[in-house]
Amino acid sequence: MFLNRLSFVIGRGTYTVLNPFFYIIFRIFLRLKIEGEDLRGKKGPLIVISNHASWIDPFLIGSSFPFASCLFPVRYAVFPLYYYSFLPFMLLTGSFPAKSGISLKSSLRHASKTLDAGGVVGIFPEGRRVSPGEKIRKGKCGAVFLHYAKGAPILPVRIKGNEGMTVKDFLLRRRRVTVKIGKAIHLPRSAKTKADLNVFSENLVRHIYSM
Repeated sequence: MFLNRLSFVIGRGTYTVLNPFFYIIFRIFLRLKIEGEDLRGKKGPLIVISNHASWIDPFLIGSSFPFASCLFPVRYAVFPLYYYSFLPFMLLTGSFPAKSGISLKSSLRHASKTLDAGGVVGIFPEGRRVSPGEKIRKGKCGAVFLHYAKGAPILPVRIKGNEGMTVKDFLLRRRRVTVKIGKAIHLPRSAKTKADLNVFSENLVRHIYSM
């Protein structure tokens, strides 16, 4: 509970204070381009989903949102092994641990509380970073579960140009990165089984890559 609260406070400070700095850095080194929906005035609760191919993806997404947005911090669900191994970094992004191998309700209790409070949860539905050339992975159903449990809309985000990016690529300005923000999604109220959740999750992943 203490780490969860601390993560929220630090994450909010990171996004509010450092977001303009990250935006400038990404504009210079990645020639960041932002396309899609205008999020000015947008508020939570909201579930942000995105493809994931680089360790800076949470910051790229944050930098694509309006400065001092009511959507900050975007709190990401992370497997406990990575969360505790990179705890300082996770605190900076406002992340929280989400265990696997247990019920979705238990695994995503921090996410549920965040949405109940009108906050924003970030989920990479493929479950981990995707390597260059790797096939699109099946979507995990956390985002869809939260959508049905809490009624929060799902905001799809597509990041292009981040695949396999190295520190050298970044510093030498070898990449052009585009972040495209899609329209918020409300899924049909027809999911009744785990199989239904899986189908909707896979459709969301395909939708992201089609943007």
